[in-house]
Amino acid sequence: MSNRFSIIHFLYLLGVILIPYDSFPLFPVESSHRPISVFPLIVYCIIYFCFGRIPKLALQSFYFYLITIFYTLATGLFWHRSLDSFIKYLFTGSILFILIFSSICFFTSLRKWQISMESIILPLLLSMLFVPIVVGWIQFLSLQGSLPSSSFEQVTSLFSYRHHFFRVQLTCGEPAKAVRLLMLSFFLLLPIRKGITGYILLINILLLFVLAASSLGFLTIPIIILFQLILFPSLGQFKLLLIGLGIFSIVLIGSWEFLPVYTTNRLTNIFGLLENFSLDNLFNYASRDGSFFRRIIHPIMGFHMMIQNFGLGLGGESFSYQYADLIHNHYSFANQKAIALSLRGEVMATPFSMFSKIASEFGILGIGLFGALLWRLRNRIKKYTTMYPSEKHYMWIFSFSLALITFYASYIYFHFVFLLFLLLFKFDMLKPIKLR
Repeated sequence: MSNRFSIIHFLYLLGVILIPYDSFPLFPVESSHRPISVFPLIVYCIIYFCFGRIPKLALQSFYFYLITIFYTLATGLFWHRSLDSFIKYLFTGSILFILIFSSICFFTSLRKWQISMESIILPLLLSMLFVPIVVGWIQFLSLQGSLPSSSFEQVTSLFSYRHHFFRVQLTCGEPAKAVRLLMLSFFLLLPIRKGITGYILLINILLLFVLAASSLGFLTIPIIILFQLILFPSLGQFKLLLIGLGIFSIVLIGSWEFLPVYTTNRLTNIFGLLENFSLDNLFNYASRDGSFFRRIIHPIMGFHMMIQNFGLGLGGESFSYQYADLIHNHYSFANQKAIALSLRGEVMATPFSMFSKIASEFGILGIGLFGALLWRLRNRIKKYTTMYPSEKHYMWIFSFSLALITFYASYIYFHFVFLLFLLLFKFDMLKPIKLR
């Protein structure tokens, strides 16, 4: 690709800058996830197809995508006797391919230019977060009464069709998505020299994380620590984890009085469940809390489906086909309000975890390949950080990337794809697969 054409890669960076706008109000689609970041990436892919030199790994990802398409078509025709999920996967799978293809092309080009990603992260984050941070503070001041109460909905409705939470949600569809954005930004800031601008950005990220008051956001922190302990066990890491848990506890206790009743009630119930844990208590709480049922029990159901189908996957976006039978036979304690729309077929059920989603839809082979990629990346990171102890923040970034998809199950998730390929690029894993 010529130097003149290299300016096209800014379309990819534009896609990153638009990550915060994940629920844009102008799209007439039924999904709550409406990321506008995919549009510059679609243009980027089209131009690359027409004029660029396509990396071999990108072509291999296209072949893999076609395999998943044909597998989903086959399961729809011969197993489920319905093509509803195939039609949906044709859309979501295609967007996922675009995210992967564009990321491979962009980071491969960075390698050719010998450009360090760290050198462009700070200006990238400033461009990405300026508007969300301003909107977040307007939301907070409006909720506190320092600004007219109407300003919350007026400002939020410009960026999201879901603007009735009356909690800090930045430009995202809900507070939980806002804290994921803030955590992504926090971990992207770790490897770079920040300077005064970087530290101001970091302070805003941390303050808005607390003000967004998302119970899922707070609970993601122990999950990151758990991944860190499992994947990179050492005495030094254990001490750091204890310090991290201590800081987390202090921040949570210190901000408790400022959190909404909704969040404190949710956290109190979860802490109570952990303190008196038993399967009976777990099922009882899941029957009362629909959100808890979807985020905890649905992922279990995904792996259950894979096991009861002898390791075979149902096909892309096909989790809902066996959902009602599984509920009836094994999960009758389900919160009926939470599952009513899915049982009636008005909304497709989802596993609410990417690991569970891949396992249920592409079976033991799919989750095995995904796990093998992550384990190989983990080994590269561990070897690198052993040689360069000052770079241990990459272990935390990797653990965060896994926590990011533990309770999220949309294939159209640029947060994770961008972070994953950033790590693959950093640790020199963007090479064609050799078939022997």
